[in-house]
Amino acid sequence: MMNYLELESLSEVDDMLKIHISGSSNGFSGMANAYVNEQDFQVFCEELSGFPKVMEQTASFNSGENEKLSYFELTFSCKDKAGNILVAISIHEINSYINSPTKRFSSQFEFVTEPAELDRFQASLLHVCGPESVGNKARLNAKT
Repeated sequence: MMNYLELESLSEVDDMLKIHISGSSNGFSGMANAYVNEQDFQVFCEELSGFPKVMEQTASFNSGENEKLSYFELTFSCKDKAGNILVAISIHEINSYINSPTKRFSSQFEFVTEPAELDRFQASLLHVCGPESVGNKARLNAKT
């Protein structure tokens, strides 16, 4: 099983962008469709440009915890002096239908990636949150 993180742009509602997130690492995996604030997400995407600039730097994004809607959290931090990056992912899928109990699924996992791979991911991530972005994907692969 590959270690990866993938974000795909789905439909947009007002200033909320719908993102399909999926990923896996060492046998753990998760996926969800979550709404994110488009402006906040664009700021996060730009924050990843050239990451990391210093060893202590971290970058994180939380789509917003909600009891009725799926959500996710991403945290990027510098792992070592070579600039390798630790990617921590938390995905919470919440299925709620009329006349049936709400089902909740959570997955948390992490992997290490290289700076060049993160640069490619960040460039494609800008297309996920850009205009006419429906169907655009950004994929981040773990260090091999």
